[in-house]
Amino acid sequence: MEAEEENAAVTGLSPTMYDKLRSEATAPFRSLRLFIYGGIGVGASLGGYTAVTQLVQSLQHRPDALPLSQSILNVGVDFGVAAAAAGAWVFENRLKQVTDKEMQALRAKEPFRLTFDMKKARERALSGLPVTFKVGLNETKSASVKDLREKGGQHLIVLAAPKGELADALFGARVGKTLFAKNNVMIAPFVIQGGNDKAGEEASSVKGFGGMSDKATGMKEAMIDSEAYVAKPAESASWATYIDEELEDAVRQGNEIARKTGIGIVMRKDGSIIRRGLGQPDWKEVVAELTGAKGTSEFGDAYVPPIGAGGGKGGKKKRKKG
Repeated sequence: MEAEEENAAVTGLSPTMYDKLRSEATAPFRSLRLFIYGGIGVGASLGGYTAVTQLVQSLQHRPDALPLSQSILNVGVDFGVAAAAAGAWVFENRLKQVTDKEMQALRAKEPFRLTFDMKKARERALSGLPVTFKVGLNETKSASVKDLREKGGQHLIVLAAPKGELADALFGARVGKTLFAKNNVMIAPFVIQGGNDKAGEEASSVKGFGGMSDKATGMKEAMIDSEAYVAKPAESASWATYIDEELEDAVRQGNEIARKTGIGIVMRKDGSIIRRGLGQPDWKEVVAELTGAKGTSEFGDAYVPPIGAGGGKGGKKKRKKG
């Protein structure tokens, strides 16, 4: 029920009103017809009460009474109309109930999407999280994501994935690392568990990626840590809470593989999250969208399913984070 209410809240309407509007669109003027049938039925019933009174007077042969035949006709007409209106109202109402149930069933099948208020709350939460980043060969600086955006003019891509997936994605980013510096884009990597466990530690504190050897792991970590476009999440508990909420959203949207493939959250420097995606990102496309080269995305309220999912660990994956 909670998920249904959140879904309907996307439109700014209550679930009941949302279903009424969809039902009305399916069967136009049904509410008006029900009102008319009800009004006719009530009017005819009142007329029938009057006609019965007149019939009694006719049976008593009162001087001012209508002819008996006329009184009987009036009673028959009034109660006939009332019965017909009642039958039409019952029939139309049954159709309405069937339509309402169909609307509820359709709404229950609709994927969960973040409401406007929920999106804004997540944007504020992410903006308040701390990161550390390199400002020189041997110097690092700490700041909130908000300061990174507003004072540093940086876009941010949060990438949360199991160690192996994260290492592959970050190494893929190194191939086009000049793309990030040129467009003021930073990546915040965060390691999560590959199963159903909660989010784990930030990438910088994890000893090793996947099943690689210690030597390979050390080389990869050193290479990744040296990049100026990497903003390392600090205060892992705060980041874990945020990432867990995002993972839960992805699962509620039908993406049960989110904890295995990883998720990406793309935040523009104005503080708006313009895209949420699954799996390994296409860095060029993401940067192009951040800088406005590909227009504004409308995927900020739901996780885009993986495209062409496949390939084992270490294999080339075509999953695309929009």
